[in-house]
Amino acid sequence: MKITFTLLFCLLFTSMQAQTNTWEWAITVPHMGQTSEMRGIAADKEGNSIVVGQMREPFSGFQQGVAIAKYDAKGVRQWTYNLPGAYFNGDKAMKATCDDDLNIYALITYTTKVLVVDGDSVDNSDMALLKLDKDGTLQFIKAAGSSAEDKVYGMEVKGNELWVRAIGNGGFDRDGISYTFPMWGRPYFMVYDLAGSVKASSILGIGYTEPVHYLEQSGSDYFGYIGGVTVTKFKANTTNHTPAVEKTLDLKNMNGGGQLQVMDIKGTENGRIYATGFFKSRYILLEGDTLHNLNNTYPTCFLIEMDQDLKVKNHILYYDEYGIQRQNEIQKLTVYKNEKIAVMNYFARNLHFPNDSLVAANLEWCASVVELNLDLSVRTMNQVNVKDKAGWDSRDFGYDGLGNLFCLFTHEEDMYFNQTLVKSANKSWAHLSALGKLGTGQSVSARKLTKEIGFKVYPNPSTGTLSIESESGVAAVKIYDLSGKLLLTSGSATTMDIQSLKAGVYVLELENSLGQKTATRIVKTDR
Repeated sequence: MKITFTLLFCLLFTSMQAQTNTWEWAITVPHMGQTSEMRGIAADKEGNSIVVGQMREPFSGFQQGVAIAKYDAKGVRQWTYNLPGAYFNGDKAMKATCDDDLNIYALITYTTKVLVVDGDSVDNSDMALLKLDKDGTLQFIKAAGSSAEDKVYGMEVKGNELWVRAIGNGGFDRDGISYTFPMWGRPYFMVYDLAGSVKASSILGIGYTEPVHYLEQSGSDYFGYIGGVTVTKFKANTTNHTPAVEKTLDLKNMNGGGQLQVMDIKGTENGRIYATGFFKSRYILLEGDTLHNLNNTYPTCFLIEMDQDLKVKNHILYYDEYGIQRQNEIQKLTVYKNEKIAVMNYFARNLHFPNDSLVAANLEWCASVVELNLDLSVRTMNQVNVKDKAGWDSRDFGYDGLGNLFCLFTHEEDMYFNQTLVKSANKSWAHLSALGKLGTGQSVSARKLTKEIGFKVYPNPSTGTLSIESESGVAAVKIYDLSGKLLLTSGSATTMDIQSLKAGVYVLELENSLGQKTATRIVKTDR
């Protein structure tokens, strides 16, 4: 059988996107004090990022108490908002989000029982919802929770509604809705209009202490997903505030002994549900499949895909070869552009994705952001590391809708983004915060890109190989199917054997020694 190859370069048909797949920039968010830290991040549709948190001591334009800062698309701070009158250790902003008009919504906790801001007052509550316009001017502040011990896990603007997911520890009485939270707290969600009035809410009763990680709506019903040792799906609506459990994926009962925890859950518009977590045991049983601990002594992380009935459709495992318990406790998961997944993780040394033969090698005390496709094949890994010291937390994701992902970290020592020192920490400070942007890069034509990089590809039908040449050297050659799944990789080799590929259309990605990338489609035919 004769094998021929037809190269169809994208420049003949369309322009291509050159993706940096790396940190576009990284900055230190300045603050001081042993309890000072930034807690959340949001991004608006113009590529600006909003960072929220706590300042105990004045520093670099910030005052004590609640702090909210806005940065432009290049990481330059535009303004800082401090909440007047909030000067105590427990005062902080926890989460933020933006609407289409670039207004900013943030949830804060505070220790004063009566808070007055620009004529608006909040009485007898320890959590509040505030709204700022795009220039940082306060629009309103209203009671929004039960106590300063509340923990907010997410807030999103959906059309003309604001969704809040939290854990409550006290009581709530507003807009005709009254709750008394049991001891140890219970998960709840609130749905506000954009003027801050409550439209719908739900609290889960005794037996649930984990947060509502993900919330979606179908008609008048709201469906929430709770983590923990299970994945639980519940339903509530605007008239019935007591939710009913719809489905449960009981991971604990499928566990072969040891510790297990679901850390985050997210969904897509087409109904896919993803959950990440870890298990420190021999195995987990999922739909007849057995997931074995890859590291035996230390936890193995999992990322699973489920349908609306919580039946597992796909999974991937990864682990830290050095192994410490803490790295699994701060994982974050996000789905963006409805086509990509990002996992934020903290690890001690050499994070392994064996399904894709991807290893972050010779790194210590790192935070990483790993991008995956919806089929759970790995795309890229980007790391931030602290030499020889622990103290990292992976805090939050923000996505601007333009292809840029913003990532927030806290740290205790010098921080490095892609091995480049961004800030040398003053060791007397307990924490610093780092903000990094993973950009998609500028759009350039394939003609310009291939000219700059200088790649040439020659098919050899007799041997079933591709020969690659580049003026700047060959650093990596990869072949993907059209869904984005990685099929073949050759590292820095200039010859790739593609005999194992079936007849069809594939994407060939080329990277030179300067880190520049380009891609082209190849068509393999058997004749």
